[in-house]
Amino acid sequence: MSRQPTAYPGSTLIELIVAMTVGAIVMLGTRQLFEQLSRSARSVAQYTAITSGQSNAEQLVRELVRRAEVGLELPPFEGTTREMHFGSWCDAVGGWTERCLVHLSPNAEATEWTFAEDTPEDSPHALRVKLGGVQRFIYYDASNEPRTWKVSWPRGNPLPLAVALVRASDTLILRIGYRG
Repeated sequence: MSRQPTAYPGSTLIELIVAMTVGAIVMLGTRQLFEQLSRSARSVAQYTAITSGQSNAEQLVRELVRRAEVGLELPPFEGTTREMHFGSWCDAVGGWTERCLVHLSPNAEATEWTFAEDTPEDSPHALRVKLGGVQRFIYYDASNEPRTWKVSWPRGNPLPLAVALVRASDTLILRIGYRG
């Protein structure tokens, strides 16, 4: 009678090494998948922040231009293709508005806005806005016939009817004031 080898319950060392190798490969693939998802989430968050910032800046500029006015306490409206200065009403703490001086200029990159720190205490706040993607400004003159777009608006003229923010892909026309 020949003796047959007895089978031991369990796994051999080679089977364990193969199982661990397969598990390590699956873990590496899962890690790479999560890293890719993390990078995608970061890029979506950055894109959202940029577009949200541009949208908020556009809304801010719309409001400032719509609220533009001339008066004894404010300097006259003045503008060229590269910058625009005017008095307006800015939102303040508590939902109030207060007079402010606005300086707009085009910016090739991102939109930035800052309050000037050197404003005297008895004068209105000064707000500087650099508009991202805007190449130049033009002004709509409705005071004379024929009505035309001008590349500059001299100091002392009445307010233009509208201001256009010219971009490479489109033009944003902003009406000045609460006109019917």
